Amino acid sequence: MKQKSFTAIETLLTIGVIAVTTGVSIPMYRNFQIRTDLDLATEQTIQALRSAQVRSQAGEEDAQWGVWTSDGVIFQGETYALRNPDADEEYPVPSTISVSGLDQVTFSRVDGVPQYVGDIVLEAINGDQRTITISADGVLSSTGIESPVFSDDDDADDDDDDSGDDDSGSDDDSGDDDSGSDDDSDDDDSGSGDDDSGSGDDDSGSGDDDSGSGDDDSGSGDDDSGSGDDDDSGSDDDDDDSEPTEPCEDRFEVNSNGTIETTGTVDVTFRALGSEITYGAGGPEIQVTVEASTDGGTTWTPLFGGRDIDGGEEQVIENLPSGSQIVLRFKGRHGWLWQKTYRSNDQTGHVEVLRDGSSPPEYQPYDDQESLETFLQEIIGDDGKISIGEYDAVLLGELGTLRTASSDFQDAVVLIQFAQKVGSCAGTDDPRFKIDFERMENFGTGDVDRSVYVGPQQIRYAEGQWIPLKVNGVTVIDSGLVETVPGLAVERRNGTVRVLLHGSHPSGGSKEIVDARVTFDGATVQGADNDTGTDESESPFDGIVNDGPSGDEITLGTSDALYQARVTTLDDAIFINWLEGSAPGSDDDTDDSDDADDDDDADDDDEDDSCSATYSLNNGRLILNEDAHVTFRVLGSHVTHGLNGPEVSVRMNASLDNGNTWQTLYNFRDVDGGEQQTFASVSSGSSIVLKAEGRYGWLFKKTAHSREASGRVRVFEDGDDPPGTSPFANETRLRRFVRNVVHNGKINLNSRRVLALVELQDMNTSSDFSDAAVEIVMERPACGSVADDDDSDSDGDDDDDDGAGTISGEITICHYPPGNRSNHHTLTIGASAWAAHRRHGDRLGSCAEDLDGDGIPNYNDLCPNTGTPEIVPRDFMLFGRFAITEESEIFRKGPRKRISPYTLSDTKGCSCEQLLDVAEDRNTYYFSQYPMLERNMKSLFPHYTRGARNHGCSVRILRMVQRARL
Repeated sequence: MKQKSFTAIETLLTIGVIAVTTGVSIPMYRNFQIRTDLDLATEQTIQALRSAQVRSQAGEEDAQWGVWTSDGVIFQGETYALRNPDADEEYPVPSTISVSGLDQVTFSRVDGVPQYVGDIVLEAINGDQRTITISADGVLSSTGIESPVFSDDDDADDDDDDSGDDDSGSDDDSGDDDSGSDDDSDDDDSGSGDDDSGSGDDDSGSGDDDSGSGDDDSGSGDDDSGSGDDDDSGSDDDDDDSEPTEPCEDRFEVNSNGTIETTGTVDVTFRALGSEITYGAGGPEIQVTVEASTDGGTTWTPLFGGRDIDGGEEQVIENLPSGSQIVLRFKGRHGWLWQKTYRSNDQTGHVEVLRDGSSPPEYQPYDDQESLETFLQEIIGDDGKISIGEYDAVLLGELGTLRTASSDFQDAVVLIQFAQKVGSCAGTDDPRFKIDFERMENFGTGDVDRSVYVGPQQIRYAEGQWIPLKVNGVTVIDSGLVETVPGLAVERRNGTVRVLLHGSHPSGGSKEIVDARVTFDGATVQGADNDTGTDESESPFDGIVNDGPSGDEITLGTSDALYQARVTTLDDAIFINWLEGSAPGSDDDTDDSDDADDDDDADDDDEDDSCSATYSLNNGRLILNEDAHVTFRVLGSHVTHGLNGPEVSVRMNASLDNGNTWQTLYNFRDVDGGEQQTFASVSSGSSIVLKAEGRYGWLFKKTAHSREASGRVRVFEDGDDPPGTSPFANETRLRRFVRNVVHNGKINLNSRRVLALVELQDMNTSSDFSDAAVEIVMERPACGSVADDDDSDSDGDDDDDDGAGTISGEITICHYPPGNRSNHHTLTIGASAWAAHRRHGDRLGSCAEDLDGDGIPNYNDLCPNTGTPEIVPRDFMLFGRFAITEESEIFRKGPRKRISPYTLSDTKGCSCEQLLDVAEDRNTYYFSQYPMLERNMKSLFPHYTRGARNHGCSVRILRMVQRARL
């Protein structure tokens, strides 16, 4: 019996142990399975992101690739909505995992940079989370598992919370911050899981205008430039004479992503109000440093000597021009255990912005630290609100996990103050001028950039920013200038503006080329004078422009001047004389007064309208209601592959039959501005469509036309609203050629014209539609004229590139009879016939003229704009190589530059450099008239042409051109 009793007891005990073990094991197994699913989903998402990034970098299918995170889909295309569904690859997310934060991540081709940065938060059903951070430089990192925090007072939770302030290191080392080693990725370090940021963090916009939301950022409420009372760019100045200096009140505006963009030349003061953050409760202090960028995050400058901030540190950055994009970067570090970095424009919610009148956020200080209110005490007014200057801002940084007890936003508190540069403000009531760069090229050690530095203080102005000639009626006189600036140096004198391009490059091929248009407002151009001595420009009044050191030229208009300078070893400078008062008949002054000029302008408009052909605009198509001459004129083009990258070539096509057939414009050459082509006597009922193609090798190719629904080519009439993107909210941010046709927030066109604006890059709220701007003019044939400013060749480039001239009057051309091109002769034709002659290869100007001054008459000059000496060779001349190395039409040979048997006559007016341009397809010049020669030139291998640029052209290249026959 005892044996049976013991057996029964043992059995019961065994069953009990099994039951207890089962009761404990099942939840543990379930928790283990949930965490396994979380880890699997995290690694799977990271692998999908890396796969999409690698495919974009490799240019697979000549497309971008991205990941739709919520469903785990790798897609092909710019966005998930516009993807190619046939290319989808699915990596299903387990049903126990929810995904928040960034819903899609797309990577750019070649460099693999993400279109969006921030966090992807994966959360299991038990509340555990892992965060994947996508940084601006494309680095992917993830945190460890983060358990939910149920009570702010729970010490254990605080210890497990892998924030910065609070982590005592228990979980940080295992999960988060072993990824501290990844954190040196610059911007969002791995570990932050903090921030579910992308997922609508409470901080990003919680009352205090994080990143431009909330209180008063980006122009709401307060005054952020551009809105309310601060009228950007003076667009409404003429309507409100009581505030003549309104544009001068602008300092900055806050973009939607938190970037602070200046709207005038300013000095910026950064002052640290305080910083307190520890490694865990009662732990050691974490070192916090601050960096500033003035170009949107491309380059960074350490503030306060790169030292840890405590409060009271101050630093000033002077002479920031309009359009500077200010971003702060906060870095926290505790040895190798903990590192976090956040930027003020990364939209993670870790940086908040306060403005004058904002209510300070009520964050409780972590542990026994000082409160945020203590740091802000000196800038809090009697009403309890932030009391700082109208053009100041306070940035609050939180380096730890958001929405926890440690989120006190006092890890870095920095005050930013903007001060208008004295004498830099150009009011609309006083005369002023601006400088726009129509061409800029650096060779060798050339370093000119698109900036203007005025006076001995080197006050810096951006391209297109107005510079005052008078302030409150008093003429501004500078006591000199600084020559050694990386842009144009300007000195204002009484009635004169001196413009200088600095040349200090050693001989051997270095050179700077600048075409700068100086435009006056409230003043007229009275003439120009050359500088003297070593600053003298070379023959600026001879009408000859080329790319050689002697190719300088000044072309004067009534209210503007085009200065074309080429410098090598010495400076080039010019004096432009001005007189206060607008030019007769100008429409610069748009006051609603009833003066005679306004009446004249009205008469001009009526006259123009009488010659304008009627049409209708329907979904991007221009439908003619009568026969018309149709002229396509390029106002300008600016598009690069990536930020500050190489230029993307833009070419244009037109269709007169609703897109069924297409005709190339401007010989299908890259457009820059000034190109013009006319189709004579286009029949009534024709449906005109414009198409643009942008291309940079195989890396970038986009085509769009005005009929399609993408909105990349938009056609506007006079009085229409421009595109509603952010650049059009502040006209000073537009390219000059676009800005000139926008006034008071409306498209402003003369006569019966329409305007086509092209955007070939990614469409977003920052699209400036300046990839190409084309004006289309429709004129009745009976009038025989096109309403044209006739400045298409102002840049001195090849006339052929400028397309057809005006339809009215007569022009002189060099005519090549079809089938008998050797019998060229000069003709005078009606300008309306020029389009047909141009298509057959005829050229503007008489055959015997020499427009570029290289000694080769136009009829035999395949390469206009030839400059001597040229910059080839770039390194040194090898034996048996040839180049023009002196100011002569004779090629030189070998290291001692002996005279060779070849001259420009043998190469049909082309230098070695220009021949290589044709071989590398940079420019075709007139080589299309010699198709066999052009094909042979373009068949040269790249290593051959690179060697020729460095060491001179071989005899084979010269002979190839010399022996070419039609």
